[in-house]
Amino acid sequence: MLDTKEKASLALLQYQMIFAMMLKSTVCRLQEKGITTVLLSGDREEAVAPIAKTVGIGSEFINASLTPQQKSTVISTLQAAGHQVAMVGDGINDAPSLALANVGIALQIEAQDNAASNAASIILLRNRLTQVVDALDLAQATMAKVYQNYNGQ
Repeated sequence: MLDTKEKASLALLQYQMIFAMMLKSTVCRLQEKGITTVLLSGDREEAVAPIAKTVGIGSEFINASLTPQQKSTVISTLQAAGHQVAMVGDGINDAPSLALANVGIALQIEAQDNAASNAASIILLRNRLTQVVDALDLAQATMAKVYQNYNGQ
C-alpha cells in the first residue's frame, strides 16, 4: 500500500507523462504543418533538454535559463527575420512575450484570470496543449471561409 507521499509522487509522475504525451503530439502536429517549434524556458538546459528531445524539438531550438526579457528578445529577433510568432505560456513570466508575439496563447492553469491570460490573444480554457493546433486549424478554416466569401465563391 502506498503512503500519501508515494501517492503524490505517483500522481505527479502520471501528470508529467500525460503532459509529455500532449506536448509530443502537439509538436508533431505543428511540424506536420511545417511550423518550427522553439522552446523558450526559464528553467536550466539540463532540465528542459531531455524533455525537448523526447517531444521532437531539436537542440538548436532550445533556449533555456531565459529571463522574461530574454524570451521577448528571442521573439523580437524571430519577427525581425520575417517569422510570424505564436507564443504559448502560462504564467506571469510569459506575459511580456505573449503580448509581443503575433499570437499569444495562454494556458489557463487556474479558473481565474492571470497575467498570462490578460496578455494573450487566445486563452485555452481546458489547459490542453493539443488545443494549440486545434486553434490554428480553426483560424485557418475561418480565414479560408472569409477569403471564399470575399471572392464571391
